[in-house]
Amino acid sequence: MASYGFIYILSNQYMDGVYKIGFTDRAPLQRVQELSNSTSCPYPFEIVCYGETDQAQSKERQIHDIFKDERISDGREFFYFGLAEVMRACNLIENNCENFTTTQQYQELNEQNINRIEWLENSKKNLKVIESDEVAA
Repeated sequence: MASYGFIYILSNQYMDGVYKIGFTDRAPLQRVQELSNSTSCPYPFEIVCYGETDQAQSKERQIHDIFKDERISDGREFFYFGLAEVMRACNLIENNCENFTTTQQYQELNEQNINRIEWLENSKKNLKVIESDEVAA
């Protein structure tokens, strides 16, 4: 059964570290508006990224399975992610879909991820310098 549509990742500024990974057969922005208009949502959702594909529903399930340990509640499409996990989820969508689209929020998360990696690499270099100084003393 073909299920053409979009796989998306959404965030909400009032749900820090929580992301929704879903699938829709409509435009992702339309889905965001539906979710954001709910009375149970204190603030609108924002699109992080989305991809277009023929097997959207089955690929969405595969991504859910990959992140099952981060899933907040069975039967719900919300996941608790750190920066590395949300970027990994975005990469999975990018690598398994056509017409991958990102937003300003994705760009900001990617920049944070790059800065974090650079900081970790510099920290490791500095630790090695400290360790070699201690051995020389």
